[in-house]
Amino acid sequence: MVLAFLRAEIHSPRFRAVVIGALGGDRSLVYSPRLDDSTQNTRRRRALAAVRGFGVGTYLFRGFPSDVEWRRVALTREEVGGLQYANHPTWVTLSDGSRLVREGAANVERIDTGDGTNANILEVERSFAAVGRSPKSSWQRRLPKARISLWKDTRVRPPTPARSPTTRRSRLSSGIRPG
Repeated sequence: MVLAFLRAEIHSPRFRAVVIGALGGDRSLVYSPRLDDSTQNTRRRRALAAVRGFGVGTYLFRGFPSDVEWRRVALTREEVGGLQYANHPTWVTLSDGSRLVREGAANVERIDTGDGTNANILEVERSFAAVGRSPKSSWQRRLPKARISLWKDTRVRPPTPARSPTTRRSRLSSGIRPG
């Protein structure tokens, strides 16, 4: 999960420089990772802690449970569109209050969040469309008796049925905390 998160953030115009700095400039930790190397794993974990508060309960991960089990899951584009963004003013604004990913996707060129998020989303979308690949993405959804965090294989604008009617499933990493 740490590597997946860093891969997403290193492609973000908003977080790229700070992530690279936290990695000590060593992009190979993300682009050519050796997952069997405990030193590399520790460096990645420390970078995510410094940048986003993972494992130390600050920033984005304030209040995030420590006993999350991470798994790979598959969702259709329609199912991804039904997920909810984190309860943060940016995502509430972009989704016009619904926090639904499909609403945010539809609104990215219509509702300005006022913090540069729209431009960042569109820049990532353009840059990856130019090379024919997609970076990772993150969405969060709350379900009864479980908290699930998802990192999707396309960080750009979340797909909607109107933009892409395919029912192909997308692979995601899912963190589930019982209770």
